Amino acid sequence: MDHQKEHFERLVQILGHNFAYLDTSQTGCGKTFTTMKIGKASKLKLFVICPKSVCSVWNIECRKYGVDLVETITYEKLRGTKKQLKVCDGYINRNHNHFRASDKFTALCGKKILLVFDEVHRVKNRATATLA
Repeated sequence: MDHQKEHFERLVQILGHNFAYLDTSQTGCGKTFTTMKIGKASKLKLFVICPKSVCSVWNIECRKYGVDLVETITYEKLRGTKKQLKVCDGYINRNHNHFRASDKFTALCGKKILLVFDEVHRVKNRATATLA
């Protein structure tokens, strides 16, 4: 679609000068597909943090379009529990309420990934378990 092509080109331009962008496009505008195309065009593997309800969508679509996907992790898994010292399959280390990237995650970032926070607005809702 033409609007997706223009949007993709704009995001590539933004990433040429910045390390991040926040896509606030409306639902149904193709953010998932645009993100996958950016990953593929930039030869970056995707690391997606998202609600449980869309994890399978990322897995299926990345496989369908040949996009390298390192991991999909839910916001709940990212937050972890009070008893966990290693959170998210060892990607994050936790000491009480202090979190830091693990050596595993730091090494992964050194290989260049596209870190995607899908539906990030959900982390601000005090009524959910995903509150940051």
